[in-house]
Amino acid sequence: STPAFDRETPLSLSTLAGLAGVLTTLLVAALAFQQSRSAGRIERQVRERTAELRRANARLIEEAAAREAAEAQVRHMQRVESLGQLTGGIAHDFNNMLAVVIGSLDLAKRRAGDPARVARLIDQASAGASRAAELTQRLLAFSRQQS
Repeated sequence: STPAFDRETPLSLSTLAGLAGVLTTLLVAALAFQQSRSAGRIERQVRERTAELRRANARLIEEAAAREAAEAQVRHMQRVESLGQLTGGIAHDFNNMLAVVIGSLDLAKRRAGDPARVARLIDQASAGASRAAELTQRLLAFSRQQS
């Protein structure tokens, strides 16, 4: 600055420097305010997204639990069906063995006069009863899950 410039200028250099400082302070304050608003908006968005993710996670956990329950129910139904088939097969086999025993004993009663034939019928009845006893032992071992 020159003395002539200072005389013709209504504002002094120190006043201009002060105004520049005030303007700089206002700009910095405006930027800080804007940054604070942006940070608040970002924090709000983060909270909202976190809440959405928690709700989605809860839904996934519920769906997984429902799916697990449905799978357990299907497995149970399959076991019951398998046991039903096993029971039907066992009942059929056992009935066949008992038919041999009952039929042989009935024929033995009728053929009381022929000792060789009666002995053979009694042997057949005994063999059928032994097979029935073996089947019963296997069923008992299976029910206790033994080898």
